[in-house]
This record gives sequence, structure tokens and C-alpha cells, in this order.
Amino acid sequence: MAFTREDLLNQSTAIQEGDSIDLMLTLDIEEETATETRQGKSTSYTLQNIRVLRIMRPPPTEQAQNPEPVAILFEMTPQDAVIAKFVKDAGGTLDFTLRAENDPDPYTTEAISQDFLFDNYGFEAPRSSAKPKE
Repeated sequence: MAFTREDLLNQSTAIQEGDSIDLMLTLDIEEETATETRQGKSTSYTLQNIRVLRIMRPPPTEQAQNPEPVAILFEMTPQDAVIAKFVKDAGGTLDFTLRAENDPDPYTTEAISQDFLFDNYGFEAPRSSAKPKE
């Protein structure tokens, strides 16, 4: 699966062919139960240890002997590719993290939302955003 240079890490020269990366996925979630509807962003450290297959560049020209990369091609399982495509098509965000060379083991993380930050780190909404209830 190929990703364009929209991601900041993707734009840098930090990622090289043969490296492994992890993808963090953020999606606007809406969950409806019998008594309430909850919505907001949720981020998860979802796809791990994905190999960078190729850095894709246009052919060299006289003006640009070493053209800037336009995309990165990743070697992914079919299921990981489907997950990444769904998040992308649903308007979510995919961010890359570069994995250490000697770190192949998967991580276990918890999905993060505003509630997690409020409950665990004392985050709160700014007073300037307060609106009177109708």
C-alpha cells in the first residue's frame, strides 16, 4: 500500500527503504446505545511493524537529479491494508512512527479519546468555550 507525502514524518528523510514503521490511526467515532450517543476522536496504535518496501520518486531530470519522494510503498498484510484504507476513506488520519531496528515485538496500547485524557491526566475543556445551557 502506498501513502503520499502528506504525513510530516513521510516528508522527512527519516524513513528509508527496509525500515519498519507503526501506524497510529485517528478516527471520528460515534457510538449509540439505548440511552445515549457519544462522539469524538479516538486514536489507536493499530498497525505495527510494517516494512518500508520502496521510497517512490519521479524519474530524475536535468533540473532535479535526485527528486523528492512522492510516496512511500509499504509491505502490509491484506488485513492491515484494508484497515488503513478504511480509516483513510472514512476521513481519519494515519500517522507514522519509526520503529527501532532491533524492536520487532508488538506493543499493547489503549485507544485514546478525550475521556481518557480527562480521566487520567486532568485535561479539561477551556472556560472560554463555555456556553449557557438552553
